[in-house]
Amino acid sequence: MSTISVRVHESQFVVAGSTTFRGGFPIPHPDEPDGIFGEWHWNGHRLEARVDRLGMFPLYYSEIPNGIAISTRLDALIEAGASSEIDWAALQILFRMGFHVGRDTVFRAIKAFPVGGCLSWSPGKLEIKERLPIVRPNTLSRSAAKDAYIELFRAAIRKRIVEGAPIHLPLSGGRDSRHILYELVAAGATPECYTSPYATMQNDVVIAREVCAAVGVRHAEVAQPTALVTMELEKNIHTSFQATDHGWLWPLVQSIANSKAVAYDGIAGDVLSAGHFHDDENSALYRAGCLEDLAQRLAPKEGLALVPSRWRDAISASDPHPSLIRELLRYQNTPNPMMFFHLYNRSRRAVSVIIQGMLGRVMRAVFAPFLDRDVFDLLAGLPESMFADKMFHTEAIAQAFPGTAGIGYAKKTPIPGSLCRLYSRQGLRFVVGAASSPLLDRKAAMLRFTRSLIDPRHAKEAIWILQQSVMLHQLGRLMGTPFTD
Repeated sequence: MSTISVRVHESQFVVAGSTTFRGGFPIPHPDEPDGIFGEWHWNGHRLEARVDRLGMFPLYYSEIPNGIAISTRLDALIEAGASSEIDWAALQILFRMGFHVGRDTVFRAIKAFPVGGCLSWSPGKLEIKERLPIVRPNTLSRSAAKDAYIELFRAAIRKRIVEGAPIHLPLSGGRDSRHILYELVAAGATPECYTSPYATMQNDVVIAREVCAAVGVRHAEVAQPTALVTMELEKNIHTSFQATDHGWLWPLVQSIANSKAVAYDGIAGDVLSAGHFHDDENSALYRAGCLEDLAQRLAPKEGLALVPSRWRDAISASDPHPSLIRELLRYQNTPNPMMFFHLYNRSRRAVSVIIQGMLGRVMRAVFAPFLDRDVFDLLAGLPESMFADKMFHTEAIAQAFPGTAGIGYAKKTPIPGSLCRLYSRQGLRFVVGAASSPLLDRKAAMLRFTRSLIDPRHAKEAIWILQQSVMLHQLGRLMGTPFTD
């Protein structure tokens, strides 16, 4: 964690924290550094900061009394003096969609850096600039596009191999991590692969083991996480409350931790090349300009069931759809609006935090080859129709590595009832024993956990109830508001 705050007091600057910071994992490039990174520098009279071209490095800022603060974590900005007032519209979006949109965070006064963001602050003057990458539509045929993808991704991997460093690779049963593995092996590397059997991913272990056997690398199954509350507590802090999911990843990250090893993450591979979030109806609504209907589909209206009634008026006055619609409108002139929406919101806000906030804490370096400048520029310029059948990435992998084309991909399996009951029991113990928090209605949480235990129809609800209960409890404690329920 790194933070800087600068205040003006009696015509003097009061500076706390690191005056110079550079985090992440930049990659040399002729124009400007590629890769995911963020940096700032205080020169004694001006604070300047920036993030990478796609804004994937999680950096946050807030104006504070008589000054400015920047940090890699939200809780540090609260400690530095940022207001802890909740942004109720942003919280509703987070709980409905699993990620934030635009620059919003759960705290009204704290914002994330924008895409390609640059910040400049001097007394009385704060400038924030966004630099969206220029997307040039291309007219390649599907066959030519796959050829180019294969070659550019191969080059992206080879630019990101650290000579002599061991490789610890999280491997699922899907496409992104498999593509990374195949190219690493083709480049002469010998990764060690790790797979989690969590929840809907039991089939991942079987498939990942088969993939590793096919290319002759070591595979290990990570133990199923059991301390679910602790998992969520730590995930929320490390990811700055940017996502409701990913708790299960923290035990995997701890299992592969090695300060001398490098890792690779498949962030955005599914969004850019597999049509993962392509939906014909959503695209039709977007093209027709029916953005209110689209917003309702993306973030259906539902109450904040676990928040105390004292906040009801504030919540009712905070409609989350206007901010969602504003964000959707930003991509109306792109070749693939819904892809860009998910890339710059879900991938940028809720997935990139895994790299810096979780993997980056315990590894020498973590690389994101699907976000390589050349790979991105190719895929981002292709038309939406290229990915509508969701087979583009599958076909590209099979073409590049025909000898392994017979290995299937993992499919989601039902969440085991035993795991749902574990969530219910541990969640119930948490809300019974936790200290009071102004944002968590413990009685409401207890009732819902109890229902999930005794009524099989509501068993799966235990997962989101625990996720929201833990996050609301933490956010309430950060607010520092005296409260007794």
